[in-house]
Amino acid sequence: IIKPSQKYIQQADLTKTFVYFGLHVQPELTTNTLGGRYVNQYLAIQLLAKCLPKGVYLYVKEHPNMYNTRDPSGRFKEFYKMVSDIENVILVSAETNTFELIDSCEAVATITGTVGWEAFFQGKPALVFGNVFYKYFPGIYPIVSIADMQSAIENIFSEKKVYNKQNVFRCLKALDVGALDGTVDDGYLTISLSQDSRRHSKDFLRILKNAIIT
Repeated sequence: IIKPSQKYIQQADLTKTFVYFGLHVQPELTTNTLGGRYVNQYLAIQLLAKCLPKGVYLYVKEHPNMYNTRDPSGRFKEFYKMVSDIENVILVSAETNTFELIDSCEAVATITGTVGWEAFFQGKPALVFGNVFYKYFPGIYPIVSIADMQSAIENIFSEKKVYNKQNVFRCLKALDVGALDGTVDDGYLTISLSQDSRRHSKDFLRILKNAIIT
């Protein structure tokens, strides 16, 4: 799958006007089930490309871990050709620096990815297609329908908003107040060195109980 995709990749020209779409690894919870209908990332790319103003490109970048640590069966072999066939879409190398793309783009697009969170910290608007914790933060546009996309694109390209660091601090404070400590997967226990499996089980039950009650 990966070798045929290389022929569709182009050099990222950071002087152009573009929106940056960061692909997810698949299969993964971030798209299935948190992405809803946009588990098919092609649908999100197609919708966004259709609504972009004339002369604005969509740069689509493969996730660097897709072929390093994951089974590539998460991509169907026609995916890259279908994406590259869209008139204003350009597939850029997975090695392209994501922070350079964020710095140079007009907006970031993702299903539920970290790239949207990174854009928020850098004062760039982000379009999110799935259920992610930051989707109602300032400058983030949740997308379900074509009407959502059209409204978001109109706002992004008509309003040049100034980065407000205070908004970042307010959102982080809200997360601190409203979130629960804990991990949701044993794989993260090595990151949270102070936790062990017993505490993890206790935290998971507390998070589950809270989710059911609310």
